[in-house]
Amino acid sequence: MVKNTTNFISQFKSSLDVIVLILLLGITFGFWKTVDSLVERQNRTEMLGEVSRIEQAAKSNMDRYVGALYSVKGLFSASVDVERSEFDDYFTALDISSQYPGIYSFGYTSRVAHKDASHFLENLKQELNKEGLPITSIPEHVADVPEHYFLNYIVRQPELGTPVSYGLDQSLDETRRVAMEHARDTGEAVASGPVILAGPEMSGFLVTLAIYKNGASANTQQERRQALVGFVNSAYGYQELMSDLFSEAIAKKIEVHVNDGGKIVFDTLKEEEHEEHDVFSLAKRTLDIAGRQWEVEFFTPTPTLRTGAVEYLPAIVLISGCLLSFALFGLTRTIVRGGMRADALVQEVTAQLKEDKNTLSLIVGSMGEGVLMIDRDHKIDLINAKAVSLFGVDEKEVIGHKWTEFVKAYVGGREIPESERTSIKVLNMGVSLITPLDADHYYVLPNGRKFPVTSVTTPMLVDGKVVGVVKVFRDATVEKEAKIIIEETIKSRTKELKEEQGKSLSILENTDEGVILTNSRGLVSYVNPSFSNMTGYSEAELSGRDFSEVIKAYDVKGKLISPAQLSDAAAVTAKKKETKVWIAKKREGNFGVIINAAPVYVDKEFIGVVRIIHDITEDMRLQQQKDDFFSIASHELRTPLTVISGNLDTILAGYGKSNLTSADTSLLKDSMTAADRLMKMVTDFLNVSRLDQGRLKYDLMPVDACKLGKEVINELKALAKEKGLDLSYVCDSRDVIVSADPGLLKEVFINLIGNSIKFTEKGGIKVWHELVPHGIKFYVEDTGMGIPISKHTLLFRRFQQAMDRTIEREAGGTGLGLYISREFMRVMGGKLDLEKSSIGKGSTFAFTLPLLEDKG
Repeated sequence: MVKNTTNFISQFKSSLDVIVLILLLGITFGFWKTVDSLVERQNRTEMLGEVSRIEQAAKSNMDRYVGALYSVKGLFSASVDVERSEFDDYFTALDISSQYPGIYSFGYTSRVAHKDASHFLENLKQELNKEGLPITSIPEHVADVPEHYFLNYIVRQPELGTPVSYGLDQSLDETRRVAMEHARDTGEAVASGPVILAGPEMSGFLVTLAIYKNGASANTQQERRQALVGFVNSAYGYQELMSDLFSEAIAKKIEVHVNDGGKIVFDTLKEEEHEEHDVFSLAKRTLDIAGRQWEVEFFTPTPTLRTGAVEYLPAIVLISGCLLSFALFGLTRTIVRGGMRADALVQEVTAQLKEDKNTLSLIVGSMGEGVLMIDRDHKIDLINAKAVSLFGVDEKEVIGHKWTEFVKAYVGGREIPESERTSIKVLNMGVSLITPLDADHYYVLPNGRKFPVTSVTTPMLVDGKVVGVVKVFRDATVEKEAKIIIEETIKSRTKELKEEQGKSLSILENTDEGVILTNSRGLVSYVNPSFSNMTGYSEAELSGRDFSEVIKAYDVKGKLISPAQLSDAAAVTAKKKETKVWIAKKREGNFGVIINAAPVYVDKEFIGVVRIIHDITEDMRLQQQKDDFFSIASHELRTPLTVISGNLDTILAGYGKSNLTSADTSLLKDSMTAADRLMKMVTDFLNVSRLDQGRLKYDLMPVDACKLGKEVINELKALAKEKGLDLSYVCDSRDVIVSADPGLLKEVFINLIGNSIKFTEKGGIKVWHELVPHGIKFYVEDTGMGIPISKHTLLFRRFQQAMDRTIEREAGGTGLGLYISREFMRVMGGKLDLEKSSIGKGSTFAFTLPLLEDKG
């Protein structure tokens, strides 16, 4: 028995070194596994948080892009008859190049029945030719389908050049057609599958939104199909859009693959880089893009997700533990084999153990956070230097003490019971727990010091069993104070903002001016009491409705103004922000106002339109009375003047063989001249009245401008000859056919040439023309006294003349000739301007008219 015992002890001693090695390696592996798990969990939590942030940013940006398409629909909400120029002007103001870099283009697609398709394409071709736009994509033959979706208007990023897809029949492309029919039936924005975008070709997709007839009911699917007039589309190149949604800085940390309908449409790595990089799936997300599901997968270049210096901590722990284990193994082996030097070796091993423990403690102590190891009995086994510093105690005072008794934990002002302490939960459940700053946890030390903490508590596992926990924590006082300061600042700023809003609202509520605000979709969001009092509409009746559809307005001549002219789109693109109109009240009557409309931007993003309504009813009615009096008086003067002129002309022609002396003839000629001048003044007054009241009668027809100009030259040559002036007209073309009213055009020629003769004392007047794009330009050049620069801006105003008062009195006239001439040119589709003028060197006026298109 004794012998067996001795043999067992002998065998045990001989195997002690191996036992020690296995035990130490087991402890090392357990500690390494715990630290490795802690680092892995912490890093993965951070990476998944980054993925969630990227996902939310992508969703927010895509919602903003789709929101832009709804704002385009607002352009058609007032009236579907939007001109190509209005469409272009809207996007020029929207600045898509900087605001929406991921958008390839915006377009408007017209719904056309098969029977009208050829006529529609012919009109489109003529319109594009007139504007110098490409027609290569317009089909020569129309496909035999019930209806067509022709691409009518296109606006795209400036660097892509002129669009080339006009007239493209999108109903023939199944992917485009399916998306459009879905948008037609639902009334919502719908994304298409992958398509090839034209000019330059690239892979992309469309988001489309149906446009229905103004005023038509579109509540059911059948009603929507009947009311459909077209679609507004936004096209996106996958590469450009994704580069905006997933920025380059993010792509450097996380690889992104986007799958649309089973096809990879975006990859942050180039094809050649895939062979050089191994990537590991991190997370998968689904993005809803206008009803279409994109599968977005995020990858990391390494399977461990570790970054920074902390990634080396598990390796350091493992290497240090292994080195320690093998060192102790060697020492134990030496002690066992040495026999006689057992005591000395034991002391040496003990010293080495202490040294190695200090090394391990140094590794843990170098961490910037406090670290504790707590056993199953809730006692502290290890504490690093940072934790000792935070607690303000000696390490010996802590080791072996029960953690839950040494430090009390609080949530806010409530002490956490021992059973609810984080370390106890981790010991019981075997899962890691994170205590963030928002959890409002505090530690209270024995000396009464209290400070906020954030922590990560991880179980230590051996053979699948929890043998203790590792707690990593830090003093969050600075972060807590910063959070409190931020929250207080937010409260203060919020209070200030509410006060400012209160002041602004008080001003808006008590001003005599009417004020209306609309949002980015053109819907009324605010109406002040003054406007409600003016119109009889309450804020509840207008809120959420389209301003241009509810309010009926008339121009100063009483003509109904179309909703498109009052829409937000018109306010954004209009050069003149002030409009004078009559507005109909809710029940009866109307009142005159000046509407000042201006778009509102926040950080360059369009958020709506503000309109200030100023009541000028009395002024407009007084002006109307003046205009009526002016018109009646001019008409009444014209009749007796006609009789006087006719009688004088008859007498001067020798009526009744009357014997007139030269003095009598001179007096009669002076009277005739005065009557002609007075008749010219009355005629000018009548023309101004007709222009103001919209009663000017004109008929645009083909006119040979060269021939008409020669006729005027012949009529005025005698007048020029009386002053010794040379009057010439150079006409290089046989036929110069313009679209104009011959009477109005002749009046313009007479006014310009007559003014040149009137204010030229020597030299002459030369008239010529030249062809310009889409028109012809006439010049009237004289060698007269010239016009001072200070008077250039007054030339085309009513009752304004550019000469000094002495010359004006000698020359006569009303100061209405140039004003009337410019208005005549405007109604004929042309324009009149002063080209150049300088004192003593003469002046040059020019007017432009559209050429009649060659139909042959």
